[in-house]
Amino acid sequence: MNQRKAAEFEIKLKKVRTFLQSKGFDGIWLAEPENIAWLTCGGSNRIDLTSPWGSFGLLVTQIRVIAFAGNNEMARVRQEELNGLEIETVTFPWYEGYVDIYVAKYTQGLRVAADRFSSNFSFLGAEFAGLRYQLTPWEKERYRNLARDTAEILRQTCVEIKPGLSEHKIAAMVAGRFRECDIRPYVLLIAADERIGGFRHPIPTSKTVENSVMISVCGERSGLVVSQTRLVNFGKLSDDLQKRHQAVVTIEAEMFAQTYEGNELKEVFLKAVQTYESLGYGEEWKLHHQGGPTGYKGREDVVKPSHKGKVLLDQAFAWNPSISGTKGEDTIIAGLSQPEILGQIPDWPYLEVKVGEQVYKRPDILVRNKYS
Repeated sequence: MNQRKAAEFEIKLKKVRTFLQSKGFDGIWLAEPENIAWLTCGGSNRIDLTSPWGSFGLLVTQIRVIAFAGNNEMARVRQEELNGLEIETVTFPWYEGYVDIYVAKYTQGLRVAADRFSSNFSFLGAEFAGLRYQLTPWEKERYRNLARDTAEILRQTCVEIKPGLSEHKIAAMVAGRFRECDIRPYVLLIAADERIGGFRHPIPTSKTVENSVMISVCGERSGLVVSQTRLVNFGKLSDDLQKRHQAVVTIEAEMFAQTYEGNELKEVFLKAVQTYESLGYGEEWKLHHQGGPTGYKGREDVVKPSHKGKVLLDQAFAWNPSISGTKGEDTIIAGLSQPEILGQIPDWPYLEVKVGEQVYKRPDILVRNKYS
C-alpha cells in the first residue's frame, strides 16, 4: 500500500477514534459520500447521484474499520475504492435490504453514532463534519493539482468560445474536459450576456453568446471540491463593467486578507459588506451569499453576518462576492497570516489588488477579438 496514503488514513482514523471517545460512543456508521471520500483518502461510494444510498459504508470502532456492501458491489469497492487500506469487509446478498439495516443487526449491544439520520443510530453528522476541515499535507497537494487542472480547463474553454455558441454547448465543452481529467462537475453554471447580470445561478440554456460569457464551476476529484469563476468578453470592456469587476476583485482580496487562522468568520463577512459599501455597491451583497468553508462539499457552510466559528489553519475556503454583471471566485487554503490561492496559472490575465502590504493577483476578464 502507498505509504503516504497509509499515513494519511492513520491520521484520520486517530481523529475519528478520539472523537468517538470524547462523545462516549463505541463506534460510528459513516455513509455520507463526503465522509467516505475523506476517510478513505479519495474513495467514493457514489453511484446514482439522485439516491441517498451509496455502494458501501464504513463502521469505525476503537479497534476495527469495516466496509459493508452488497455482494453486487463489494468486489469493485474492495479493489477500486478501498485500494489496499487496512479495512475489513463484510458483504451480504443485495436483496436482503439496505446496508443500514444490516449494520444495525451487526452492531447490536454497541452504542453507535451515525453521520446521517437513522432510527438505528444517534445522529452526530454535524459534529463529525468538523473532522474534515483541516487538510493534511497530502490533501493540500491533491487540492493544488485539482485547482490547476480546473483553471486550465476554464482557460481552454474561454479561448475557444465563439459568438453564436449556446450555453449548453459551452457547458458540454467544460464537462467533457472535466471528465477527461477525472473531475466531476458538481456545479456548472454558464451565463451569456444579459444573463450574467440577471441571475446569480445561471443554469445553462439554449441562449447563444453575443458579447460575453461567465463560467462558474464546482469540480470534484478524490472527494475534494474546487470552486472557480472566469469571464470572457468579446471586444473592449465597457467602463462600467471594468469598474464593477475591479470592485468585485477588491472585495474578494479583502476577504482573502481576513482569512487567517483564528479570525472570526463573521469578521470576514463584515469586512466584505464594508467593502461593498465603500465602493458604492452596498446593496449587491444582499443578492447572493458570499461563500464560506469548502473542502469535501461545495460549501461546508455559508457564512452570514452572525456566523459563529473561526478560520482554522489549513482549512479551505471559497469566497464568491458578486456584483451584477461579474463575480469573483477561487478556492484558497487558510494560513497563519495569508491564505494560499489555488488555481493560478500563467496564461490568464490578472489584476493586482493591494490590501495592506500584501498584493493579491485576481483573475481579470479575458478580452478577445470578436472575429478571431
